[in-house]
Amino acid sequence: MTDYEHLTIRLQQGVAVVTFAQPNALDAYHINDTAAELNRLVDKDGQRRIAVDLSSAVMLSSQSLGVFLSLQKKLAALHGQLALCGIDPRLYRVFKVTKLDNVFLFCSDIASALEALNAEDGPDSDPCDPPPTT
Repeated sequence: MTDYEHLTIRLQQGVAVVTFAQPNALDAYHINDTAAELNRLVDKDGQRRIAVDLSSAVMLSSQSLGVFLSLQKKLAALHGQLALCGIDPRLYRVFKVTKLDNVFLFCSDIASALEALNAEDGPDSDPCDPPPTT
C-alpha cells in the first residue's frame, strides 16, 4: 500500500481501517492533504470498504464533513461502503445539525464497524447504533 503521511491504514477482515497519524489531520491546514490520501486509498489502492476511526478527532470543520461526504459518494458509486466509528457524541451533533447523520453508517468502535461492513447483506442489514448526543 502507498505510504501515507496523515493516515495510518491497516487491513483487517478485508476492510481498510483508517486512523489519523496526526491529531491535526482534520484541521484547516491539513484537511486537503488528508482528503487526497483518503481518495488515493480508493483510487490507487482499490479499497472499497473503509472504516474511519474518529476516536482521536477533537474537531470537525465543514471542510472535513465535505471530505467524508465526497468519500461516501465515491464509495457508493463504486458499490463500496464507509463506516465512521468511535466518534465523540459532541462531534456527532455536527452530523445531526447538518442532517448528515442519516447519510453515514456510524459505529461505536472498529469491531462493530468491521461486523457491519462484512455483513452478508451489507451494512443496512445490521446497522450500528448512532452515538448518543450530549
